[in-house]
Amino acid sequence: MSMQALPDESRTLSEWHDGFEGNPEIDERFVTYAEWLGDCPEPAPEAVTNVLTDVVETYEELGLPVTKENDSPSLIETERDARGTVRVKTLVQQLRHKYADRLDEGTLDRSWSSVAELSQLIATQRPGRREHSNARAIDILEANDIWLLNVPYVLAVGLIDGEWPQQTESVVPPELQEAILRGDGSVGTLAPRTAWTTGRDRDQFDDTLRAAGNGLIVTRHTESTSGEERRPSPLLDHLDTDLVPPDERRQLMSEERELPNSVRAMLKHEVTDSE
Repeated sequence: MSMQALPDESRTLSEWHDGFEGNPEIDERFVTYAEWLGDCPEPAPEAVTNVLTDVVETYEELGLPVTKENDSPSLIETERDARGTVRVKTLVQQLRHKYADRLDEGTLDRSWSSVAELSQLIATQRPGRREHSNARAIDILEANDIWLLNVPYVLAVGLIDGEWPQQTESVVPPELQEAILRGDGSVGTLAPRTAWTTGRDRDQFDDTLRAAGNGLIVTRHTESTSGEERRPSPLLDHLDTDLVPPDERRQLMSEERELPNSVRAMLKHEVTDSE
């Protein structure tokens, strides 16, 4: 209801504040937010760090407990939320130094809009391709470098059980570990080891899926070079995928290479949309 009651046109901060106070349909939190914006200092580098650090720490104090309260017994979402908070804290520190450098160079205006643009640039920077970020080529990235990126197509390789995610040594059988993590029955009262959750691998896989704007291809090998069977990653259990038939896979790897039908259809869909 509050969002529907807001006007569409641009307004100054004081006009927004006055509109909030005079509208009974507006949630009080909008008023609080407008007042907080009005109290923000001028965007000097040190002020940027102080303001954004306060925001992150406030979320850490108030938001994380809500995540934990709604989480499963394994606390996987809580662990993920906490890691995300640490990531943002790191970005805030990088932002201060980059912002100060750009101000000294005269390439940025001193404004919160500039801070927002620079923070987005830092968060989505592609490691290793920074001088050619728009090059028409294949970028090979580690899974931990794809966070917050948005690219048309992603090919995720190495979806093998024990490699992604990596399994940890434990005397507890994997089946029982999974049951504890799911919180099934009475085992839901048991506290899992942090290492069991493979939380970092799951986070990176989720980031990989979110990065794909138009299409995602996941691959794995079925046996090692010595002929040992390789099981698929359990991360694939949560995906609704189209399996490429064996004959199309062989055609793709032959001298007369040809894309599988599902991949061609994915590319054709993009062309159709652009037309």
